[in-house]
Formats: sequence, structure tokens, C-alpha cells
Amino acid sequence: EQMEDCLNSSYDYLWGTEELKKQRTEVVEHACDTWTDIRVSMNTSVNPPSHGNEQKSLTPKQRTRSDENEVSECHITDGCGKVVNELKNKHTGGLRKPRRLQKPTRTLVMTSMSSEKQNTVIQVVNKLGDFLFSNDVCETTSHVVTGTPRRTLNVMLGIARGCWIVSYEWVLWSLELGHWISEEPYELSSIFPAAPICRLQRHLSIGKYQQNLFSNQPVMFVSPASQPPCKKLIELIQLSGGKICNALRQAKICIGRKPGKMYQEIISLSEKWVLDSITQYTICPMENYIF
Repeated sequence: EQMEDCLNSSYDYLWGTEELKKQRTEVVEHACDTWTDIRVSMNTSVNPPSHGNEQKSLTPKQRTRSDENEVSECHITDGCGKVVNELKNKHTGGLRKPRRLQKPTRTLVMTSMSSEKQNTVIQVVNKLGDFLFSNDVCETTSHVVTGTPRRTLNVMLGIARGCWIVSYEWVLWSLELGHWISEEPYELSSIFPAAPICRLQRHLSIGKYQQNLFSNQPVMFVSPASQPPCKKLIELIQLSGGKICNALRQAKICIGRKPGKMYQEIISLSEKWVLDSITQYTICPMENYIF
């Protein structure tokens, strides 16, 4: 009895009155309920890792209504700093497939070039990419590379279409640096003054590029015996804005020697008039080219 009295008095000393006992009971019950709610919330949101002694910190990404179509992630970082994506994009179902490399759409033309230089250009293009090859300048041609600065048909067509007219060294320095470098230092603008003018016009044009160099000149007829060949010369004139007719009697100017002695009123000009005018990007005086 003495021991029981002693214990009761000690208990009353520690916890005080009956009201304090009641408060103690409520605090303990509330703490237990809170801990139970926390455990239930954790169990329903994230499955705890099975590693026993490995400490983990959970940092979920907050999600709003506007994020419903975005990738939702839950980062779990362990002591080694590893990051694991728990959730993937629900639309893709995982990692996105890599995009296919697009096939080049622009073409490069080589001219006035030895076989050895041509092989070098082919190897560089195969390494650096971005180009297909074409034997002749066409709508897709963006660059004409010349081994020597001669006025070939491809150079003239390249000028008329607003292409880059560059030296072979541009390819070599691009190989040296491992990527296609700026063309301007290697553009043959001093030899072909029209090249940078037409190139800039093409760059600024909306839609298909069309020159207007010959747009104010009379209708022309190209002689079947002309050099360059009639078909290519017609293409050059039309690309430069000139008008072509199929019959000599309809023309005011004949490019090349007139067939026969008829139509004396029609001016007959050398093919060089067309070539020189395109090269200089100016209409050369006709009297210097009359046959």
C-alpha cells in the first residue's frame, strides 16, 4: 500500500490534475491519427523502395490542369545522385523515336575541274553532307564550284539562277575546318561581277527567282547553229528575262548568224553579246557585236 501510494503521488506530480491527463490522452490520439494519415497518403502515392538502409528523398513535380498533356515526372534521388523518371509521357508511352535525317535538297555542280579535284570534292561532300551532285545547273542548284575561273556554260547558268560561284579552295578549307564555311571569301566576284548581284537577288526574292536583265529588249530568235547550243542559249536568255520566238520573221534580234539572207531588217548579234551582258549584269552596246 505504501508503494502504491508512492507511485500514485509520483504520477500525480508528473501529470497534474485529471484535466491534464485528458489533454495528454487527446494529444497522443491526435498524433497517432496524424501519423496514420501520413502513412496512408505515402502508400497510396508512391511505393516505398525495397532497399532497407538506403535513404531516399522524394521530390515530385507539381501538376496543374494545364500540364495534363505534358510529361509528368517523379524524381527519386539516392545517395549516389541517380535520377530515375518514374512516369513517361502518356501519349508517346516512353522515349521518342529519333527523327530521320532529311535528305539534302540542294545540288552542287562542278566545272572546269580535273578528275583528281572532282574526287576530292565528292569525298568532302560525302563527309560534310548537305549537298547532292548534279551534272548541270538546274532549279535546285545552289553552288557552282570551279577548278579554274573559266566562263563555262554551267557558270553562266549558275549566275543566271543566282547560285554561289566559288573556287575549289572553298571546298578544301571546309574540309580543313570540318564544316561548310562562309562562301563570300571564295566567291569569284571579280571575274564574274554579276554573280554576287544575282545571288543576292535570289536570296531576297519571294517565290521562284527571275532575273529581268533582258526584260526591256526586243524579241529574240536564237540561230539553230549557235554556240553555246541553241537550247542552252535560249534557257540563259529566258532566265535573264528575255523573250524568245520560234520563227525568225517574228524577231527583232537574231542571236547567232542568220540562216540565209532574208529579213535584212533583223539585227544579227554574236552570242557573246548575251554572255557578256549576263557576266557584267548590264546590256552591252549592240554595235560591238553585230555580224
